[in-house]
Amino acid sequence: MSKLRPEFKIGVLVVAGLVLLVLGVNYLKGFNPFAKTITYYAVYEDVAGLAVSNPVLINGYQIGQVRSIDFLEGGEGKLIVAFEVEEHGVSFPVNSVAKIHSSDLFGTKAIRIEKGDSPVVAQSGDTLVNGIEDDIAAQVAKQIEPLQRKTTDLIKSVEEVIDQIE
Repeated sequence: MSKLRPEFKIGVLVVAGLVLLVLGVNYLKGFNPFAKTITYYAVYEDVAGLAVSNPVLINGYQIGQVRSIDFLEGGEGKLIVAFEVEEHGVSFPVNSVAKIHSSDLFGTKAIRIEKGDSPVVAQSGDTLVNGIEDDIAAQVAKQIEPLQRKTTDLIKSVEEVIDQIE
């Protein structure tokens, strides 16, 4: 039985540590190399800040994540988003909508699947209908805009009354 040199033992430990580190970091990012997944696609004009490894949700529950975002061939500037869904009994119709929305107050984006009404179930490789929801700031701005107009009109009428009093 030959003895292993200490340098060899240290080298094996370093390589094993690096492999575990890489796998651990990827696992924390949501990549599970042992999970069976199904890949779907959606084409967008603008991904609105969506990034690789952002979550894919159905009914608020994470079922997968964005795998890649690339430009669509043809030079039109459209982006094709590939996202993977874990194979754990979740299925949705082929006419479901993959909407990009803000998942929190910080503007983190996610894809939310809104189920369609088709009897045909989406299969791996299908391209879903796309959609983008306004982020929270845009929704608040839409709500405040009528109030702002009314306030401006009120200020103008108060100024007119003050001018008439003088």
